Amino acid sequence: MSRIDALDPELKDELNQLLRSGVTQKEILERLRGPLEARGEKPLSAAGLNRYATRMESVTQRIRESREIAAAYVAKLGEEPTGDVGQLTIEILRTMAFDSAAQPRVDEEGNPVPFDAEMIGDLALAVSRLERAADISRAREAKMRAAIADKAEKEMRAEGLSGDTVARIRQALEANA
Repeated sequence: MSRIDALDPELKDELNQLLRSGVTQKEILERLRGPLEARGEKPLSAAGLNRYATRMESVTQRIRESREIAAAYVAKLGEEPTGDVGQLTIEILRTMAFDSAAQPRVDEEGNPVPFDAEMIGDLALAVSRLERAADISRAREAKMRAAIADKAEKEMRAEGLSGDTVARIRQALEANA
């Protein structure tokens, strides 16, 4: 665990607040020097703070990108109201799993950390479950579309629409199934 991760929660909250508000790292080191000394602790190192700030910026950037992706998907769902929110969730989780696996892992000193067999197995299991969920979701949507088309077809035939018109409407209702 890094020295910053081990900080008193109040100091760590203050540090995070300062980073978010755009205060320079040099100023942050100065502002935290007194409270750390009062607790009998050494001041933070510039390198340690820089590593932490870089890591936090990376996390913040990924959250920002995830929000942009989600906003794009939500906009698309608005244009296509038949879209399944579950599909969106599955796609986001699938993307996150692959992004996570693609990210180089490093320890606190910046040394590469290899993936272990358990982590690879967990990722494979997660992707397998996501794919199964996607298949179930697609099948459920197809079944719902077919049921709607059946009901609409009965109503349209009862109203006297031609067989050709009924077939075209049914095809439109079942589209993307």
